[in-house]
Amino acid sequence: GWNGEHFFLRSSDGQFTLMPVGYVDGQYNVYGNKYGTPPDSFSITRARFGFQGNYGKQLDYTLMIETISSPTVRDASLDFKPWKAFSITAGQFKVPFSMEVGSADTAVEFYNRSIISVLYPDAGGAFRAPGLVVHGELGRGIMEYWLGAFNGQGLLNSGTTNEPEVVGRL
Repeated sequence: GWNGEHFFLRSSDGQFTLMPVGYVDGQYNVYGNKYGTPPDSFSITRARFGFQGNYGKQLDYTLMIETISSPTVRDASLDFKPWKAFSITAGQFKVPFSMEVGSADTAVEFYNRSIISVLYPDAGGAFRAPGLVVHGELGRGIMEYWLGAFNGQGLLNSGTTNEPEVVGRL
């Protein structure tokens, strides 16, 4: 079917949904240099493909692959959400460092991020790391909380210390 945003496959009882997702970001640079250095150029800066979905109302899953240089797993996670006030997400996903990090590339006007992307310790890993986070909404969505522990080493890397990276956001 089609839900107005994504194609999907759904089981006849509605308990299982699989949606293929993906996007490509291109960028054209115009330098206006009459000497031709650097030349005007076009590049594909992101090309991500994968799938997401749910099993029942309490379990969501995501797998997203970056394909620009070599295929890399960007997101691979399960989100168990028994209540709005308490959910658990585990796997490799965005570390809940700021509101900007929580906004998808497809949900912002310009996909280049602010200076915070340089300040965050794992900007090269696109703010992703293996970990576990507890999160939820309180007061009918007036307030959100996130508290998690991550390996602190970035994409697909094993932790090299015995101390996890602990992150919280309210």
